[in-house]
Amino acid sequence: MLSDFEGLFPITRLTERALVIGGGIAGIEAALSLAEMGIEVVLLERQPSLGGRMAQLDKLFPTLDHAVCNLRDRMDASANHPNVRLLTYARVERVDGYVGDFEVTFRLRVRKVRASACDGCGKCWRHCPVKVTSEFDEGMGRRSAIYIPFPQAIPSVPVVDEASCLHFSGEDCRICADVCPTGCVDFDQEDSTLTERFGAIVVATGLSLSDPSVYAEYGFGRYPDVVTSLQLERSLNSAGPTRGEVYRPSNGARPEKVVLVCCVGAGDSRAGRSYPSPICCINTIKQAVLLKRVCGRAEVYVVHEGVRQLGAGKAMRRGLQLVGKGGEELLQRACEEPDIHFVGGKVCEVQSQGTRLVMRLEETESGAPMQIESDLVVLAPGVEGNEFVEELADLLGLPADHHGFLIEADSKLRPVESSIEGIFLAGAVTGPRDIAECVAQAGAAAAKVAGLFRRLAKAIDASPLHMV
Repeated sequence: MLSDFEGLFPITRLTERALVIGGGIAGIEAALSLAEMGIEVVLLERQPSLGGRMAQLDKLFPTLDHAVCNLRDRMDASANHPNVRLLTYARVERVDGYVGDFEVTFRLRVRKVRASACDGCGKCWRHCPVKVTSEFDEGMGRRSAIYIPFPQAIPSVPVVDEASCLHFSGEDCRICADVCPTGCVDFDQEDSTLTERFGAIVVATGLSLSDPSVYAEYGFGRYPDVVTSLQLERSLNSAGPTRGEVYRPSNGARPEKVVLVCCVGAGDSRAGRSYPSPICCINTIKQAVLLKRVCGRAEVYVVHEGVRQLGAGKAMRRGLQLVGKGGEELLQRACEEPDIHFVGGKVCEVQSQGTRLVMRLEETESGAPMQIESDLVVLAPGVEGNEFVEELADLLGLPADHHGFLIEADSKLRPVESSIEGIFLAGAVTGPRDIAECVAQAGAAAAKVAGLFRRLAKAIDASPLHMV
């Protein structure tokens, strides 16, 4: 536990190293900013690779630049910076100490592959006889029992999933080990712990998407052609499971009519931790534009609940919350597409009718019933705090709101500071933010760490307890 008495004693020790928890874009940028200021950094990521949520995206709004191309450069920079050390497939197990001198114990999970010997050739996963659902592809693709999450993963070292590996199910299978040219597969590896000291901690663990199956009326989990926005994102990705093509999961056909639903569960008592995010609106508009690129003849409907006036020469465009620079321009671009339609309505039910889906709605302004037939329904769920954030909040002694987001010291005046001195917050760990906001907050958190180290160093030098 962190010390409850840190304020009672003068600080006499400063460890000028920083820990960044979370290897998504905010964590990567925070680590690089610190490293460029000459501060040693450990960048910790719970998953086998850096990248976070951004690695799953196809294009970024509003520019529609490739997400992974932008991200890969930053991942490479962090992995190769002399002041940054990566700890992937690892988590925080214990935190002691106080500002200037935190003692952190990590749990290092084993990959069953010796990273120092692996050259990333891929023979192990290509020869693996087991194929299971890919978590990274949101169930839209398959992976082997030994795998890397995505082609651009850093580090490019595979990990053995013991839950699906035949060797760990009692069968005499060593195919991956036998075909490995460097002999780096090691089934005998075991987890270990590591304890290190840091002067400051930056938490950048991001967010999670809510589970839309809570809302039975949408048909998610019941009808294969009802998917989430992140599943569509993986399909749109040229390196994804369908190589950038969009098909109906039920029959493999191209959809002729697609309905995109914004902010699923917004304001619903069943939402639990789910938070209706403006990011889902702008992301839905982006996906509508991308769908027209991929499925040129398809009609696309964007369904949302609120009301607001938009644009000369167009009918009412309702309830679209736009975030980030360029949001209005992207919306205008979508409005200029003749086959992208905006519908203000509350979804009452989605049902299967023959080979198609029928969505019944209540029109926002009049309350009149309406329905839309489609081949594919895409749900943009709300967001919530990272699924592991409560565990981390307990270890660090930080408060979280009922959505699972960590609470800043002051959202206006101290937006990247926590309630505990020496622990800083960056990116979507405090609430939904777009990529640009995450990057900006990461830089701000890094600057706060550097300023803290300078202040503590001066205080220690001036302390009568300081021994030269």
